[in-house]
This record gives sequence, C-alpha cells and structure tokens, in this order.
Amino acid sequence: MNSQRKLLIMGLLFALVGGFCAVGSWFAYSLDREIEKSGPRAVGHITDKSAVSSDFMVSYWFVLPGGERIEAGRIVSKTLWNTFQKGGTLVVTYANDNPKRNFPLGAGVTSLGITIFASALSSVFAIFGSLLVFGVLRRTSGEA
Repeated sequence: MNSQRKLLIMGLLFALVGGFCAVGSWFAYSLDREIEKSGPRAVGHITDKSAVSSDFMVSYWFVLPGGERIEAGRIVSKTLWNTFQKGGTLVVTYANDNPKRNFPLGAGVTSLGITIFASALSSVFAIFGSLLVFGVLRRTSGEA
C-alpha cells in the first residue's frame, strides 16, 4: 500500500471519527437534557456507594410501572453523592423507550462545558482529517 493511500485512509478515519464524536456529544447532551426535563420518574433504592479518587459512584435499582426491576450505577458529583445513604432512596429518571438509560435526578446531564470541549476537540480531528484527505486528493490529481 503506497503512502498516499495510507494518508488518505488515515485522513478519512480522522474526519469520520471526529465528525461522529462531535455530533454524538451534542446528541448525548440533548438526550440527557430531555430525559431530565420530561422523562418518567421512579423511586430508586440505593444498594451501594463508593468513592475512588475523584469518581463518586452510586449503585441503585428501581422498578418500572410494568414490574421490571432495573439495576444501575452512575458516577455522580461529590455534592450529590454526599446526599445519598446506602439503603436510602433517590429519584431516578429514565428514557421511556430505553429505561436502561437512566440516572439519579440531577446527575444525568453532562455539563455544557464538557460537551463544548468534547465537540471542539472532535471537530479539530475532523477538520485535520478533512484537510489531509483534500491535500492527498489534490496532490494525486496534480500528478495525473
């Protein structure tokens, strides 16, 4: 495989993955915002909470209106984690069409700052990849 083909493939990968991640970060952000704003609610039962370094994890279960029990865990902020007690309850909100996408109320939305950062970084990769692809294609067409 010649070097131009390798550069073309690498550029396409950067462009596609970067673009996918840039769009995906906004999709996840808007989905969590919608779940938090208008998703169904349930009473969750806290089974465990743990802290490792700067990650504060809470494990819980809740029951859907149809009777199905869902077990879940989520990394939450230290402030929210401090309000939880093992054996206590919390309010869980979830996606109606996919209850496995759930989180304790107040813990679902990735911050806007992180979403902007992830989107900007991914966009840089997409732009770099696109420039690489166009550069290779322009060099190839100039040689013909």
